[in-house]
Amino acid sequence: MSVEREIAERMRPWARKGGKTNRRVQYRRLLAFGAWLDSQEGGPRALHEVGKRQAVQWYRHLEVEGRAEATVRAHGYAVRALWVRLGRDPGAVVYWPPGRRKPRPRRGRRGRG
Repeated sequence: MSVEREIAERMRPWARKGGKTNRRVQYRRLLAFGAWLDSQEGGPRALHEVGKRQAVQWYRHLEVEGRAEATVRAHGYAVRALWVRLGRDPGAVVYWPPGRRKPRPRRGRRGRG
C-alpha cells in the first residue's frame, strides 16, 4: 500500500469532522505530501517509516519550488495534524523558516501572585 493511500485512510475520518473547509485543504496538502513521498526513490514505503527527515525534506522541496513562506507553514500545520493523529510528538515536525531561530518555551509566572 502506498504512503498516500495510508494517509488518506487515516485522515479521511478526521477531515470529515470539525471545521470542514480548513480540514479539506489540509487533507489535500497531506495527500500531496504522500504523493511526494511515493515519488521519492528509496523513500519510505509505509506510513510508519515516515519521520522528521521526510517532513523537513518536504518543506525544503516546497521552498525550492518557490512556494511562499506562509504556504510552506500551512503545509507544516497539515503534517503536524498527521503526527497528532498518529500519536507522535507534533513538535518534531513544526516548520521553522530558514534564518529564524526556534522560540524558547515560555516560562510560567513563578513567584508572582
